[in-house]
Amino acid sequence: MKNLKQKLATGKAVLGLFMASGCTAVTEIAAGVGYDFLILDGEHGQCDENSIFQQLCAMRSYSSVGLVRIPAFRHEYVKRMLDYGADGILSPMIEDAAQAQAFALSMRYPPDGNRGMTGIFRASDYNNDFDDYYAKVNETLLCAAQIESVKGVENVDEIAAVKGIDLLFIGHSDLSSDYGCYKQFTDPRMLAAEERIFQAARRNGKFVGMVLRPGMDLDEYVKRGVNFICLGTDLGLIKKTFKDTLAL
Repeated sequence: MKNLKQKLATGKAVLGLFMASGCTAVTEIAAGVGYDFLILDGEHGQCDENSIFQQLCAMRSYSSVGLVRIPAFRHEYVKRMLDYGADGILSPMIEDAAQAQAFALSMRYPPDGNRGMTGIFRASDYNNDFDDYYAKVNETLLCAAQIESVKGVENVDEIAAVKGIDLLFIGHSDLSSDYGCYKQFTDPRMLAAEERIFQAARRNGKFVGMVLRPGMDLDEYVKRGVNFICLGTDLGLIKKTFKDTLAL
């Protein structure tokens, strides 16, 4: 079982990508390159359940941690992705403490949560390694809540205080849209929202993550407390490479 929280706890930046293509070969290549984590995108990407399963299988022999962004918080989405072998879940649009608590509980077996129990499933190597998996999994899995609305920012202190939420992920695009300043990430409202999220995370001992957008300074955000950083998407990198190659 891979434990990204151990890396995050060192304070060093961990770097990854959103995998939106749904292509197993692309994910396997990215894992082999050595990204700390890959987020299989079931919200905006072309990843369906079968492709997520196949991508997680392809990542098994690599050190990259396999996370899944579910389409929306629903207990059954969390349960299935964890049984497939995801090392953590990113849930979009967490807006209050009640949602955050329901999400955190769905990630963990009783008595710490309400995750359903089964025997034969991929995460425990089809029951060949269940005892070890069961002993460690409640502490190991990464539970990441995406803060991407004005309401989420307003309630971020309560969200961050929820036991079991490990990381607050800033959704800059949706958040800027909700503030009426789409992609204007230096707008004073966006900077104030970021700072409010950073402070809530510090007060409650949570990690902070985000996508590094063009023009954003990596070192500056690391200094401000962000150490879970997505460098883009597989589709974006593929498109850039295609364009760059054609321009030669």
